Amino acid sequence: MGMFTKNYPEEIAGRIPPGQRLVKSWPVLHYGPIPKFDGTQWPLELSGLVENPVTLSYQQLRERPNVKIDADMHCVTGWTTLDNTWEGVSFKTLKELFAVPGLRLGKVSGTSYGPELDALITTAAHA
Repeated sequence: MGMFTKNYPEEIAGRIPPGQRLVKSWPVLHYGPIPKFDGTQWPLELSGLVENPVTLSYQQLRERPNVKIDADMHCVTGWTTLDNTWEGVSFKTLKELFAVPGLRLGKVSGTSYGPELDALITTAAHA
């Protein structure tokens, strides 16, 4: 064990990937000022290789059923936070809107806040 290695209890250590450090709160990681959010100007477009392309307003998205999931967060910048509660509309709920029969794995990507702050999100989306 190295001089700077943290000793966590076994049940915690098993949840922290190699090279990650445990943090108690989320670090603030962003570039520039935090953009103001205007839900009246925010669309969610579900399109591409789908049967029914759909565009939802923020209000329409908020009206969809929500789920709560407890999970750990492992950031690519090297930190981990445990036992987070995530709440929102599930991909499964959205998938029912745009209808991709038999989809077992898909790629989801998106951008936000303009070219200087584009964020590419790619995830495995299981049925």
